Amino acid sequence: MIWRPTLILALLLGIALSRPAAAIDDPCARLFVPEGYGLTCTRAATASGEWKVTVQPAEGPFASLSQLTLEPVDEPVDRPEVWLRERVRFDLSGVADTLRAQLDSADNPFAGSALEPFLRQWIDGVEYVADLPLQSCGDPEEIAIDTWQMACEWRLLDFEKFLTVRLVERDGRTYALVINAMNPRRMRHLVAIANSF
Repeated sequence: MIWRPTLILALLLGIALSRPAAAIDDPCARLFVPEGYGLTCTRAATASGEWKVTVQPAEGPFASLSQLTLEPVDEPVDRPEVWLRERVRFDLSGVADTLRAQLDSADNPFAGSALEPFLRQWIDGVEYVADLPLQSCGDPEEIAIDTWQMACEWRLLDFEKFLTVRLVERDGRTYALVINAMNPRRMRHLVAIANSF
């Protein structure tokens, strides 16, 4: 039997296409994690039935300080820059909403009193505290087609805390990618892994 190049190509293509789809659908397989980095990638199911991937050091006393997470975003995101800022802010919306509801209540005992303006300033104070993390962040920016990012760096004495939040669209889906580290070298490792997605 004579093997023609087109027949061989068709057989090879058939073998490639018959591989299990799980390897392609596995989110850990979508991230390139070099062996020398000492990091592992694990996938866990979420309450919504989706998945969340975590890349972090396999061992060590400070392993919990370095982490990359990747998960699908369920809600539509019309304004990526607003979405990114909301991920970095302290979530104190419940406190502000509760204070506002109490002060706007028809039964508010402080309505019209000298204390009311002072109490309303508390709401502004809560909003100010919620925005504090944003003071150490750059502006949200589109760093590539379908990829938005907000990078933050906080310093306290000799300690640094790095946080990068990305909103990434791939294959018609939107994903949240969050990178945390307290060491610039480890942050470079995690950013390189994030760039592989």
